[in-house]
Amino acid sequence: MAKNADLQNSLDKLAKNNSTKRVRFAPDIPEKQLKNATASLEIPSGSNILVLVDDTFTKSGKGGICVTNDAIYWKAFSIKGNAKFDDVKQFEANLGFSMNLKINGEKIPLGYFSKEEITPFADFLLEVLGLEQTEAEAPVETPTKEPTQAFTEKETEAQKTLAESFIRELEDPHTDGNTCLGAVNELGQIGTERAIRALVKAFPLGVNQIRGRKDLIGIMEVSVNMAIHYALQRIDKSVLGEAIVRALSSEGKDEANGAAYAAASFGIKDSRAIEPLIAAINGKGFYSSDYAACALESIGEPAVERLTEALKDESKKDVHERIQQILKKIQQKRYKGKFSKPDAAK
Repeated sequence: MAKNADLQNSLDKLAKNNSTKRVRFAPDIPEKQLKNATASLEIPSGSNILVLVDDTFTKSGKGGICVTNDAIYWKAFSIKGNAKFDDVKQFEANLGFSMNLKINGEKIPLGYFSKEEITPFADFLLEVLGLEQTEAEAPVETPTKEPTQAFTEKETEAQKTLAESFIRELEDPHTDGNTCLGAVNELGQIGTERAIRALVKAFPLGVNQIRGRKDLIGIMEVSVNMAIHYALQRIDKSVLGEAIVRALSSEGKDEANGAAYAAASFGIKDSRAIEPLIAAINGKGFYSSDYAACALESIGEPAVERLTEALKDESKKDVHERIQQILKKIQQKRYKGKFSKPDAAK
């Protein structure tokens, strides 16, 4: 198809297949989003925005992708660019773990879309541009591995430098909330152990190491916490589990506390987490015993033997009641599964 040919038909098809409010169409784009996008993406005055793809946590319109009658504009944190339809020679949609679009080789990360939500827009761009998608490396289906094999690839120097820059932004007491949101998304995209453990450290109770910031108290703090949850949720569970297990043994209070919280939140069942979590219950760990208890309940049966042994230890009488509570909850889950009635009709 010739570039920009039958644009209206392509728009109609996109509107029909669209399933998310993050993709808006003229003339129904909210005025505030429209103004923010025009200013933030530096869209020339007088241009008619036909499609707005909002990739911001607050749906402000200040980041994402806009399509006009003859060009594409994008902004993703520090990445900003534009291209006339006729100047786009290469387009690629990577809709695996690291969600992004590439225009002429420039990556546009997407932090708030599922594959199903962004696919209709990617198809729309291919049709409007009259291109076939550039062949990308097919995602490799890796068999289930032992958690110790999760980080077999050595972190590159570029990944290390990039991750450290975003970690500094996240932990800098002078960083504003929106920059924190951007750093969270970038660390999730990087996906190395260093990046994941930084997110784990920042996970509990908003961003605990930056709770003193006035601009992050309240709704922004909750927004950062939700963004971290979303970023961690997108990471392969075996990789996330490995990072959490390693972080549980950290000497840093925030990271170990975050690891216990993440283990409970994501149902990490790695048996290697049992000992450090019991240490937390016994008062030897740095992190919250509440998080550790929830994580042990999630691990379930594999933790029973070690919990029972700890219950017999007279030197740990101060936590016996808590251990009994954990064992009781594991037992309740066991019986619930054993005696639950089948759903089949009588």
